[in-house]
Amino acid sequence: MPVRPSPRPGPEPRKGPCAGAAWGWTLLLAALLLAGGRPALGAPPVRLVRPAEGALVTAKRPLIECEFAAPVQPGGLLVLLDGVDVTGAVEATPAGFRYRPVEILPPGPHQLEVAVTEPGGAEARTAFTFSTRHSRLLREAASQNVLSAVSEVRLAKPADVSGVPAAKVEAELADETRLGEDAWSLDFHSRLRYLDQDAPVAPPLEKGLRLATYLLGLTREGERLRLRAELGDVRIELTPATIQGLARRGGRMELAGGGLRLEAFSVDSAPAYGPGSEVGVGTGAKDHLAGARAGFDALDGRFRAQALYAEGGEEAGTTLGLWAGPAGDKRGRVLGLAAAADLFGRRLTTEAELDLSRFDPDTSDEFDAANDKAWKVRAAGFAGRYSYEAAYEYTGPAYDVIGNQGLQKDREGFRLAGGAAFGVHALNLSFSRFHDNVDGSDLFARTTTTQAALDYGFSGIPSLPAGLNLQVVALDADGGPATAPPLRNETTTAAARLNWMKGAWNAGLQAAYSVQDDRTPQGNDSTTAAGTLTLSYTAGNLSLTPSISFNRARLPALHLRTDTTTVTTALRGTWLGGRLSGDLAGTYSRMRTAGDAPSEQDNIQADARLAWNFEAKALPGPARPAAGLLLRYGRNRDRTQGTGNEDLRLFLVLSAALPFAF
Repeated sequence: MPVRPSPRPGPEPRKGPCAGAAWGWTLLLAALLLAGGRPALGAPPVRLVRPAEGALVTAKRPLIECEFAAPVQPGGLLVLLDGVDVTGAVEATPAGFRYRPVEILPPGPHQLEVAVTEPGGAEARTAFTFSTRHSRLLREAASQNVLSAVSEVRLAKPADVSGVPAAKVEAELADETRLGEDAWSLDFHSRLRYLDQDAPVAPPLEKGLRLATYLLGLTREGERLRLRAELGDVRIELTPATIQGLARRGGRMELAGGGLRLEAFSVDSAPAYGPGSEVGVGTGAKDHLAGARAGFDALDGRFRAQALYAEGGEEAGTTLGLWAGPAGDKRGRVLGLAAAADLFGRRLTTEAELDLSRFDPDTSDEFDAANDKAWKVRAAGFAGRYSYEAAYEYTGPAYDVIGNQGLQKDREGFRLAGGAAFGVHALNLSFSRFHDNVDGSDLFARTTTTQAALDYGFSGIPSLPAGLNLQVVALDADGGPATAPPLRNETTTAAARLNWMKGAWNAGLQAAYSVQDDRTPQGNDSTTAAGTLTLSYTAGNLSLTPSISFNRARLPALHLRTDTTTVTTALRGTWLGGRLSGDLAGTYSRMRTAGDAPSEQDNIQADARLAWNFEAKALPGPARPAAGLLLRYGRNRDRTQGTGNEDLRLFLVLSAALPFAF
């Protein structure tokens, strides 16, 4: 009977696409046996027919052919292309096999590894190399695309529920195009979206066809110089105290070589969605953010230094309705200097940074912009099994930067940390002390936060890792007006964790107990106990992840106790060879309060989907159309008041994903 080729036993390589013609291997084996010949001594077990060994091929998906010098044991073939297992996708031929890559190969060198096992049990592995370019004109010229679409038709909903569209269509075309020759390359990334429904959509979404995101990049990779220019949806990364992870519409340019780095950028200060009327590059200080950075590396990268400057503004009401901003515009600028050194092979690394800002949070009021600063120093390192860290930070109350929304202002303090690993034991210690009101203003109290933590981990039983954690946090407020409420408490938390892993099963148990000692005259002490159990089962085409957690909070002074129970589950599976798929996700939560005013509420949210996946033989590429039903259920109930609401919706969902390349 036909035998399908499969990978040889051993370390499992990465999987490639699966296809092939198993009957061909039977014909090949029979032909070689009838020939009755054995290869000459010294003949290689596998010969690369196409492309030639070491050849340069002009093709995006070159045809690969190999011939065997001797019969191959059924199931004794392994084919790796650039480290990816493609055995299941090769096609048997009378003399060997052929394979054409499903996806476009990147230009440059490639390696083909073929391992065979002869009927006698002898094994042989052969490696071949060849190179590709995409066209005669350009070394690289390829476009990878994915067209996906989802259509929802509402079949049922409660009569008292409004705002749910009866029909909805969403589609997206994701594109990645690259062109390159010699040291130059051009790349373009975009997402084109279409949305239509018979109900209003919430901003920033809009109905119709929109270019949601795009990025055009130009790169030159020389021996001594690298140039990168970007236009579109760029990302600005300077330092955590200035600008980090800022995604905006605009332009960016970077030049690096000989240990020097230069960068300049100009972006819209407000978030963007869709093409808009501008590309984001501009010099207007009112609604743009522009800046530059210069840096250099020395001592083989062990010493780095940089200087940066950014200036811009943000107009009022440019938050896409996500949060409420000030009545007037924002305006600011920042100048930063930073250096880092690693002169002793990670045994001691040091960092230092100083940033100066001038910021006006509301240009419409009578107050002028304020100058302030932020600085930090840090030292860390490793010495054998030990590690350590020490840092001191200062951020002034008026220090702020356009585009940095997560900045912690008005803060000063230090932190210390150390760790050690002794075989299966790991111990980590940390201590920190920070306070606000760094200027010592009499208008505000100064709150000092002191935190100490100890963490122990044990991995002596590989299938049963465990750990313990102890943490103490103390808050102490001094000074300020006499009317300010007192604040002086200490919270101690002890926690334990245990994880169990065996085969397809994974279980985790976490428990914590916390005691807060209120040292003010009010004496509002509290305790909190929490526990979470999570199970996970993954085997073949089925995965199940349920969890349950319980939290009990007590306020003895108020005779108050609150219990919160949460149960979640996630089930996903495929059946009938992947033709039928389904998933279920749900959450149940219940909160019960006992005291002078008892109350009890519960909530259920659940989604269930069952879909039939069609084979799209008439469509090019591995298209994945599917049709299914989506059930959404929600219920809120106040058991104390005897009120609640229930929502049950049923949708017919049609979806498809079509990847294509050229």
